Amino acid sequence: MVPAGLTNVVAIAAGAFCSLALRADGTALAWGDHYSGPIEVPTDWTNLDAIADSLALKADGTVTEWGGPAAPSDLTNVLAIAAGGGHDLALLGNGPTVLHALVATPILTANGFNVALPTQSGRVYRLEYKSSLAEDNWTALPLVAGNGGVRTLTDATATGAQRFYRVRQW
Repeated sequence: MVPAGLTNVVAIAAGAFCSLALRADGTALAWGDHYSGPIEVPTDWTNLDAIADSLALKADGTVTEWGGPAAPSDLTNVLAIAAGGGHDLALLGNGPTVLHALVATPILTANGFNVALPTQSGRVYRLEYKSSLAEDNWTALPLVAGNGGVRTLTDATATGAQRFYRVRQW
């Protein structure tokens, strides 16, 4: 049974006896049983991009698992994951997936930075920023599920200082 109060879900996945939900804030929730008993997602997991059975793809292109055999520690540059009865799969690339979405009307207001974009149902979008192009890492904001219409992505922490933005789409 789906947990009461489950909101802000942008993706779902299922195992043989369990179900998982990926929330817009990059965290996951699981319910049901796994091979060794009740399934519980580690509470410190954040910044997740995808889920599959007991597998999670993090925004940095690494994979983490719970309740089963550990993912190889040197597994990086993962673009997508899948899981099935007794096996896990990872699609590797030359770098983390960066699918850019077409954006419109970027606006900086007293309430932050907003950008509107046309979305597709079944896709997930995220606004990311960094303060300098010399920085290696992007700061990820919450995931937003596409609905086939125009959605607005917001950086409520924008202060007017220089920031570089991108929108990722999966």
